[in-house]
Amino acid sequence: MINGRDKPFELRIAILYFLRCYLYQNEFGKNMTISTLSYQSEIANHYTLGSWLINGYVINDVVASWCSSIGFSCLIGGHFDKTHKEEMLKVVISIDQSPINGKTLMELSTDLLKNLISQVCLDSDTDDRGRLIQSLCAFVLCQCISSYNKIGSYSSDSIKQLICKEINIKSFQEIRKRLSESEFYVKAFQNPQLKLATPDEMALTYDFTQLHEYTTSSTGV
Repeated sequence: MINGRDKPFELRIAILYFLRCYLYQNEFGKNMTISTLSYQSEIANHYTLGSWLINGYVINDVVASWCSSIGFSCLIGGHFDKTHKEEMLKVVISIDQSPINGKTLMELSTDLLKNLISQVCLDSDTDDRGRLIQSLCAFVLCQCISSYNKIGSYSSDSIKQLICKEINIKSFQEIRKRLSESEFYVKAFQNPQLKLATPDEMALTYDFTQLHEYTTSSTGV
């Protein structure tokens, strides 16, 4: 239903809200949904929740893609064992339509890191959404720095050095700080329920703001 272009926007958002309510602290429901993401399940039933999420993610429809992305984020939240994490990774890789030219996952991660830095270094004289994307990239970079895992040949220290080389730390911190000050963030933070009147209001969700608040307080970045 969230994939129906002919359906009212309010109805599609309402369905997404019901999905979020269903998956909230519902590990059984999450496990069942993840099981429908596999290829074997899709053969048996093309009308599973998993098939709707995947189809919505890949079709050329901004509303459907956004709703499906939020649906996937609900599945990722919570405790998952190694098998479920691997299953979700397989799904993400299989539905990613971007060309990878035979690159390994580590090489793709390195490319992503470089792209994040390039986004942060862009001229900040842009519109509100452009500045939001820039600050989101800075936030993701902070998570890379606070992680104990290496990304390709990059360690936390080398990522910091790369940021210092491309953009000074003060500017980076200012861009990072803009995220929690943006109108999109404030509105999402104040509204646990999805209250969207038009597609133009699709940006952040309350769940993301809670993740941001938690990671910021726990990592200090």
